[in-house]
Amino acid sequence: MPYNKSKACVRRMMPFLAVMKESKQTVTWPVKNGQAKFAYKLREAMDTVTLHPEFEQFHFLKDNYRIHPRSGWVEAEWIGVDADIAQIATPALLEIPEALDAQGVVGACIKFGIRADELHFPNARLNDNERLAIYQWGRNAELGPHWKLISHGDRGVTMTRKSGVSEIFLWEPGDE
Repeated sequence: MPYNKSKACVRRMMPFLAVMKESKQTVTWPVKNGQAKFAYKLREAMDTVTLHPEFEQFHFLKDNYRIHPRSGWVEAEWIGVDADIAQIATPALLEIPEALDAQGVVGACIKFGIRADELHFPNARLNDNERLAIYQWGRNAELGPHWKLISHGDRGVTMTRKSGVSEIFLWEPGDE
């Protein structure tokens, strides 16, 4: 059966389309009888909005939702990009004052390395052996992009994966 292409079928389902538009996540509605019919009407409205420019704010729904009739309810499954992921901006520098020693620095690099390419540890007071251990860990080829160590003396350390950092700032064994 072909879809109704009139604006009336869109207006009839507008409250449900509006919920989908705002939530941008999987949505369900309880339907006791006629789940397949409700799902059909929702799909029909999602298809029809693409034909009318006055419904432009709903055009993305057809590409980002799949409608499934279930037993006792209808599900609009979100298959688009999660809103949280789309809004993530990677900070240039992430400061982690909780890390105090070599283990804390390495653990934070592993945990927060996906969030920033440069991590500053203002409270990390490291001796030469700890700096050497972190230096060697950061150069490990299995880690992907290499971490480089910048020592600030009594003001902590910074681990960076940024390219273009001048060699004079990077700590290497035998420095200081």
